Amino acid sequence: MAALLGQVLSELRYPAQRWQILAEAEHWGVSPALRFRLTGLPERRYVELSDVLTALTPQSSPRAQTETLAVLRELRARR
Repeated sequence: MAALLGQVLSELRYPAQRWQILAEAEHWGVSPALRFRLTGLPERRYVELSDVLTALTPQSSPRAQTETLAVLRELRARR
């Protein structure tokens, strides 16, 4: 999920509001499951993609946390 979301939101200009993230995902035609996850984002301003990924990563899911960390490392390496 994190890798796909990284691709979908890679062109989004940050900082971004929740509605902008949802609109970008809708533009890309994300799956209903991912759209549902994104609707759970708190209403706030996200400074960068890593903020979005962190907000979506369940604390109880080690697999999701590992995937998110890998995507975050890749994003930092691109800078």
